[in-house]
Amino acid sequence: MSRSPAVLLAAVTCLLVAALTSFAANRAPKPPRHEDGALVPVPWALPKPGSCTPQGGLRGWPPGQDASPVPFQPGETFGINELGTLEDYLPHFIWEHRDKFFYEGMRLEIGNCFADYSPPDFFQSATAQHAGQPKLDTEGGLRDYTVGLPYPPDRIDPMDPAAGLKWAWNFELRYQAAGFWGKFRTIDMVGRDGRGEPFVGEIFRAQTMFRSDRPDKDYQAGGIRGKHWVGGGRMFEPFDARHYSWRQYRDAKHMTEPGRSDDLHAYLPDFRRVRRVSATGVEGIYMPSFSVGVVKPTVLAVSGGGGVTGGGTGAA
Repeated sequence: MSRSPAVLLAAVTCLLVAALTSFAANRAPKPPRHEDGALVPVPWALPKPGSCTPQGGLRGWPPGQDASPVPFQPGETFGINELGTLEDYLPHFIWEHRDKFFYEGMRLEIGNCFADYSPPDFFQSATAQHAGQPKLDTEGGLRDYTVGLPYPPDRIDPMDPAAGLKWAWNFELRYQAAGFWGKFRTIDMVGRDGRGEPFVGEIFRAQTMFRSDRPDKDYQAGGIRGKHWVGGGRMFEPFDARHYSWRQYRDAKHMTEPGRSDDLHAYLPDFRRVRRVSATGVEGIYMPSFSVGVVKPTVLAVSGGGGVTGGGTGAA
């Protein structure tokens, strides 16, 4: 069967276009590797320190519909007597219960817009030095980690299916210096009538491994025995909980063993004994839960009207 020259020409043209398209697709340059936020911008890039909304409000909207200018400047301070100025700038539930959040002698200071809270240079240097070494295992654990952030933010590909896990490990291993120590005051609902009673004490957390400030000591503190960090605290008030104290030890193996529990011990002053406390479900720093008059028989109770339970909560 014969074909006209026009049909043959059209067929040849289609074949050439298909061949050239396939060749171009195979030869197309690959996009740059996502390694540097300056070369390949990431969606979580922050504004420069000090970048604030213009004092005149947002432009482009009719008067009365644009955002009103913020009347505060960085460095301004407010005491308990000036709280009324902040009424329109605080969440409603905070203002409604302001007597619980603010107290005599306190001072609020307006901070800088997008202030630079970067970690110290030695932490950033350690992050860069060991970048690319940490690996995620099949269960989401972290292996081959040494120090610093496991995954520099400008090297996390937004399209990476494991980006969320990498950010989670970055949060867990963010710079927290050598730990913290300080006093706390919390209020718990106690008694059958549900009255609020303050609990006062002190709490600490000391990081013993992955210390970027100790490169000459293999990034560790002395006598660590494989512990990532050690935490603890003790109670001062109320009287029934006075001298109750606890210690929490987190092993470095928790990074690859998600079911591993911390070693948790509590000192019971009335019995003058230290007993092991269940740490099941404790994810962060341990904080005892308290109850007065409704203590369950399975908890470590302090004799008298009050009780300090063996359970607890985990804080970040």
